[in-house]
Amino acid sequence: MINIVFDPGATGGPAKVVANLLKGLQKIGYRKFELNAESSDAFDRVCVLSNAAWLAAHAQDIDARFVLGPNLFVLPSDDASGVVGRMAYRKYIQPSGWALDVWRNWLPAEKLARWPVGIDTEAFPQTRRREKSVDLIVYIKRRPPELVAAVARVLAKQGRSTKFIEYGHYSEDEFKNLLSCARAAVWVGAHESQGVAVQECMSSGVPIFVLDVANTAEEFGKQPFGEYPATTVPYWDGRCGERVASSILEEARLDDAFADFWKRVEIGGYDPRSFVVENLGLERQAEAFLAL
Repeated sequence: MINIVFDPGATGGPAKVVANLLKGLQKIGYRKFELNAESSDAFDRVCVLSNAAWLAAHAQDIDARFVLGPNLFVLPSDDASGVVGRMAYRKYIQPSGWALDVWRNWLPAEKLARWPVGIDTEAFPQTRRREKSVDLIVYIKRRPPELVAAVARVLAKQGRSTKFIEYGHYSEDEFKNLLSCARAAVWVGAHESQGVAVQECMSSGVPIFVLDVANTAEEFGKQPFGEYPATTVPYWDGRCGERVASSILEEARLDDAFADFWKRVEIGGYDPRSFVVENLGLERQAEAFLAL
């Protein structure tokens, strides 16, 4: 029996991790778990998906039954009290390779594990055959205003119709509606340890032009634990769209790169949904969770 511990007030990515894990466990018929049980003494395994406050309050009880993460601390500097480094748990999870690599100088290799949550491909179905009313969703998350302005000028020059959305300022229903009516997306995003929203976009069959980050310093600045290679799209291949460095602020270069992307969009040259179905299905990732 597993006790799955999470922050019931969580929103955004952490809330989606809990919801999608539970959907995956239901799909594979696994019922041997409880949610936020008051005591973990009776459980064979305890997974603290999120809720750092609970973790700190129960530090003295953490033992080899515990798996921690993935939604606790992305960077070592986020763990201000250093509890992760002191505890005798089984595994510490991060959802992608770059996020896991951040911890390799701070935790033993045998403590580390990678696990991304599955994506609900039924809730975000294929939309590529639907009639589209807008060329592009432009998704913005914690990026410099000058970068957003440069992107807007390039898209206006190319005559593409756009709908801008910003992280934290839309509902899931609004997101789904935009995905159903957009031919493609431009992602002006931040570092993502997994990037559930971008993967939901992929699941909907919407190809993406990503202005990718290169390292943690681009968003977080200099950190006491150092700077690390990072990315906006840790799960990706050529079916999903195109990636360019967000440092490309020369609009002529950005214009050329986007023009090449759009030519392939027009001939149906991308298939992002197939990538998600093959690599990030709910059932597949629920089984991977249980394997941990």
